[in-house]
Amino acid sequence: MMGGTSMQLAFIATSTLLMILVTVSNAKDLEEIKRCYSIQQSCHFPKFFTPKTCKCTCLPRYCPPQWVQDPATCRCNCKKTCPNGYTLEPKKCQCDCSRKCPSGFSLDKKKCQCTCSRKCPYGYSLDGKTCQCVCSRKCPDGYSLYSKRCRCFCSRKCPDGFSLNSKKCQCFCSRKCPNGFSLNSKKCQCFCSRKCPDGYSLNSKKCQCFCSRKCPDGYSLDSKKCQCFCSRKCPGGYSLDSKKCQCFCSRKCPDGYSLDSKKCQCFCSRKCPDGYSLDSKKCQCFCSRKCPDGYSLDSKKCQCFCSRKCPDGYSLDSKKCQCFCSRKCPDGYSLDSKKCQCFCSRKCPDGYSLDSKKCQCFCSRKCPYGYSLDSKKCQCFCSRKCPYGYYLDSKKCQCFCSRKCPDGYSLDSKKCQCFCSRTCPEGYSLDHKSCQCFCSRKCPNGYSLDANKCQCFCSRKCLYGYTLNSKLCQCFCSKKCSNGYSLNRKTCQCVCYEKCSDGYSLDYRTCQCFCSRKCPDGYSLDTKKCQCTCSRKCPDGYSLDPKNCQCFCSRTCPEGYSLDRKSCQCFCSRKCPDGYSINYKTCQCVCSRKCAYGYSLDSTRCQCSCSKKCQQGYTLDLNRCDCYCLRSCPPGYKLDTHHCTCVSATGTCGETLSYEKCLQTSCTRTQIKCWWDNVRGCQCPCCIPYNSITSDASCGGYMNPYQCETDGCYWDC
Repeated sequence: MMGGTSMQLAFIATSTLLMILVTVSNAKDLEEIKRCYSIQQSCHFPKFFTPKTCKCTCLPRYCPPQWVQDPATCRCNCKKTCPNGYTLEPKKCQCDCSRKCPSGFSLDKKKCQCTCSRKCPYGYSLDGKTCQCVCSRKCPDGYSLYSKRCRCFCSRKCPDGFSLNSKKCQCFCSRKCPNGFSLNSKKCQCFCSRKCPDGYSLNSKKCQCFCSRKCPDGYSLDSKKCQCFCSRKCPGGYSLDSKKCQCFCSRKCPDGYSLDSKKCQCFCSRKCPDGYSLDSKKCQCFCSRKCPDGYSLDSKKCQCFCSRKCPDGYSLDSKKCQCFCSRKCPDGYSLDSKKCQCFCSRKCPDGYSLDSKKCQCFCSRKCPYGYSLDSKKCQCFCSRKCPYGYYLDSKKCQCFCSRKCPDGYSLDSKKCQCFCSRTCPEGYSLDHKSCQCFCSRKCPNGYSLDANKCQCFCSRKCLYGYTLNSKLCQCFCSKKCSNGYSLNRKTCQCVCYEKCSDGYSLDYRTCQCFCSRKCPDGYSLDTKKCQCTCSRKCPDGYSLDPKNCQCFCSRTCPEGYSLDRKSCQCFCSRKCPDGYSINYKTCQCVCSRKCAYGYSLDSTRCQCSCSKKCQQGYTLDLNRCDCYCLRSCPPGYKLDTHHCTCVSATGTCGETLSYEKCLQTSCTRTQIKCWWDNVRGCQCPCCIPYNSITSDASCGGYMNPYQCETDGCYWDC
C-alpha cells in the first residue's frame, strides 16, 4: 500500500511539473514564479503562481461534458441543470427521477411522470383529470343516494294505510280496520263486512246495525231488544187468539191491493205500464225508465230526451243525439278527425325545418365540407381552399387528385389515395390486404363445394319414403298410404284425418270413431246414442231440477220454523215478546219474566204487578210500588219522616205514649240512622263506606237497595 501511494505522489508531481512547463514558456516566466513564491508561499498544488501578476490560479484541467472546473477547489464540479421532477446526483452528474406522486398516482420511471393508478370501489368512477373517485352509483326505484358515503338508502314514501319494509324497501298494507270492517288487501282499504242479525239492517256509512224489523199486523216493536210483541186490538166482530195473536179477518183493502185471506193482509197487485216500475212498499207505479247515453229522463212524461253536451270543437246532431267534429283550423294546421284537434301540417321547402310550437319554417340547412351558408337565401356556396397539388372544380366544389393507381386499385379522390376496388366473380371474396380474390362460396343445405371450380354440387341423401329431385336437389315424399289414411306432405307420414262428432274420439290405429263421452256427477251414459241422461236421486226434502240435473231444497216448514237453505233443515226461528223465552223443543214462547222486589207475576198476562203491603202509617204508591209516610203526631211530638215515627219534641218519652212507643222513641233518639220495627224491635244498619253498596242485607234486610240509597241508609263511619 505504501508503494502504491508513493507511486501516485510521484505521478502527480511529474504531472504538475509538466503542466507548469507547458504554461511557462520561457525562463523569465520561471524566474517570476520563483519571485512570487519568495513573496508569499500560500499557493499550493494544484494551484500555481501566474507570472507578472503573482496570482494563485488553478492548473488547467480537463473536465468531461457538463462538468466545470471550480476556481476555488480546482476540481471539476457538475453544472448540469435537471428538469422539473429530477434531482442531480453530483458524483455521476446525472439527473435521477425524484418525483413524488400524490395519493392515487404511480410513477413511470422512464418518463418520470405520475400516472393515475387509483382503483375505485364499487359504485365509484374515476375522474381522469383529478384522479379522484367520483360517486356514480345509480339507485333503484324507491332509493335515494347519500352522496357522502355513496350509498343508496331507502327513501320510499308509502301512501296512507301502507307501511315500509326497510329491508326490501317496499310498501306493504298495514292498515288496521275497526270492528265490523274487513281489509281489501289489493287496494289496502277497509270496507264494511259486518253481518247483522235477523231484524237488523246495516248502515253502510257508520258500518253499524240498526233495528229495521217490521212487525206484522197486530204486533209492536220493542226497540231495545228489536223484537215484536203482540199488541193487537181487534175491532168489533174480531176475537183475539192470545196464543196466535190473530184476529178473525174482515179487512178491506184499498185500490191496487188484494186481500190475502190466509194472512189477513193486503198485498199489492197493481200492474204498471211500460217504463214504470212498482214500489211494493207504497204500491204505486214510479218511472224507472233508463235512458241511453246522452239522453235524460223527463220524469213527468217518463220519456227520454237528448241532453248531450258536446266538448269544445264539436257540434250536436239533434236527430242522432251525437256530437260531430266542426272545428276549423288556422293556416298551416290540419284537422285530426278522430281526436277533433288541429295539428301542424305545414311542409317546409328544402333546407328549412319546422318549429312545431309556432308551426313556422326556419332555415336549418347544414352545408357539407367546403361550403358556407348564406343565411339570407338559406343556400350553400363553395368556399373550399385546396391544398398544394390539388385543383378546385368550382361546379362540384371539390379538389381533384392526379394520382395514378396500379391494376385492381382505384383512386379515392377525397383522400387522394389508392384503394382496392377489384370486383370478384360470384362465389369469390376479396382479400383487401393483397387485393386478390379467393373462393368463399357457401353451399346451401344438401350441396358440397368443388374447391377447384368453386362451384356447389348436389350431395343430398334422402330418408326412407323420400325420392331425390336432382334438379332441385330436394327430397320429396313418395310414400303411399293405405285406405282411410291421408298423406301429410310436411312430415311424409300417413295421418288419419277422420273428424268425429261431439262425444266421440278417434282411434288412430283403425282410424275409426268410438264413444268416449264422460258424464258429470249425477248422469249416466247411453252407449247407443252416446249421450248423458240424468239419473240423480235426491234425498228427503229435496226435489230434482231436470234441466240442470241438480237437487234443490223444496222442504216446507211449519209455523214458527225457518228453512236453512244450506242444510235444507227446519230450525225454530220464533221470536218471543218481552218477558217470554223460547222452548226450542216445542218451539213455543214460555213466560220467563222475573219480577223485582214487591212485585208479583201474573202468569196469564206474563206481567209484574205491585203486591207490596205497607206497615201501619205508610201508604202504597202504585207507580213506584213503594210505601211512603202519612202519619200525624199528637201535640208535643214531631214526626220522624225517615222512620215514620212520632218522637218527643222535648227529648223524653211523653206520658201519653205507651211503653212500647216509648222504647220506639228512645231507639230513634239514641241511635243515629236506626228505626223501629214492630216485629224485630230497634233495627240499625251496618256501618259501611258509602261507595260499597253490596246487597239488601246492608240495610238490615228491611229496605231494598233503592230505598237504602234514597233514604240515606249509608253514611260515612
